Amino acid sequence: MAVIVTDGKVYAPADGTISMIAETLHAYGISTADGLELLVHIGINTVELNGEGFYPKVKEGDQVKAGQLICEIDMKLMQEKGYPTHTPILMTNGDECADVQLIPNENAKAGNTTVITYKK
Repeated sequence: MAVIVTDGKVYAPADGTISMIAETLHAYGISTADGLELLVHIGINTVELNGEGFYPKVKEGDQVKAGQLICEIDMKLMQEKGYPTHTPILMTNGDECADVQLIPNENAKAGNTTVITYKK
């Protein structure tokens, strides 16, 4: 699934531990208590910015709650440089999950709206 960042704020999609932050600050790994591995990839091709315009609010090893701010981005910079802020959230070990269901919601609120269910 993906979200479109409109206010410069990126939130944790689930409770878990920050397992990885890319050197270029554009991608965050989150490990949930039941073993799900998530990758939050901010924007499209934003690795090319080499960290410019990304302001992490967490560090590796931090515990986060769904809806917690993990990064802020410079929206003006993204627009000026032509980078879309579509932010894929990937289940990197989704092959270990069963019954994955997407619940589309155009008005999802960080920390309040369930958009994917699964069985581990």
